[in-house]
Amino acid sequence: GKYRNGRRVAVQGGRALFERMENLVRGGYPKPNWFAAMEQCPPPTLPFRAPKPPQILFPEDKLYGSYKRRNSNWDKEVIKMHPTARANGEKTRGYLFCNLWQTYILEGMEREVAYVRVEAEFKVVEDKIKEEERKVLKAQIQQNKVPLLMQRWEEEEKYVAEAFAFHKAQWEQRRAKRQEQAEDAKEIAQAK
Repeated sequence: GKYRNGRRVAVQGGRALFERMENLVRGGYPKPNWFAAMEQCPPPTLPFRAPKPPQILFPEDKLYGSYKRRNSNWDKEVIKMHPTARANGEKTRGYLFCNLWQTYILEGMEREVAYVRVEAEFKVVEDKIKEEERKVLKAQIQQNKVPLLMQRWEEEEKYVAEAFAFHKAQWEQRRAKRQEQAEDAKEIAQAK
């Protein structure tokens, strides 16, 4: 056998066993029970290699490749999506962009013209969303209720309370230890 990845692998396999048994049977050795089945369906010759399957490419795949080259932050789109959004079946910007781009191409528009049109439509929608988010954030800041800041303040207060409790316990232990030492010193002084 041969060694691959630190393990011994049988290179010849069942084919070699069948050939050896065939020679023994020709020489007068009695046929084992499994020999007839193996004659009907002999093992494949090794090394057995299946052809590599052809790569399946859809037109959208080519468009998505072009989209990735033109948009450097495409790989962060999936990260930006919230897990509940993915669970609800919401798609990334690239997926929606390429589907709309493909739709315009199928309607007969040139590829570059379709890209510019889709980019303009997405820019309008994304600008509206950013404007709404800005307004909401501005209102939250005016009311002093920004969720992220509120969460951080609550975490800070919790950590401060934990730190204060920890230090208070240490101070009390030190005070008790000093009192014990002082009492011990008094007892030693009185004993003298």
